[in-house]
Amino acid sequence: MIAIKELECWKERRDSLAANLAILKDVKETNKSKELGKVNRQINYYDSLTKDMKKEFRPSTLSEFLDNIAIF
Repeated sequence: MIAIKELECWKERRDSLAANLAILKDVKETNKSKELGKVNRQINYYDSLTKDMKKEFRPSTLSEFLDNIAIF
């Protein structure tokens, strides 16, 4: 009888640990998803920033380029 009760305790412990591991896995995946979202936002921000910088420093036409040179 003691062995059967001990077996039941271990099975309950196993099930409890498995449930906790599943929760932790979900939390880790959620955290990684949030981190990935943050990384993607940063990439988009800097991509947009570099494109804007190129627009400011690279005239789109020759006449604009010549106008910019005439200012200096």
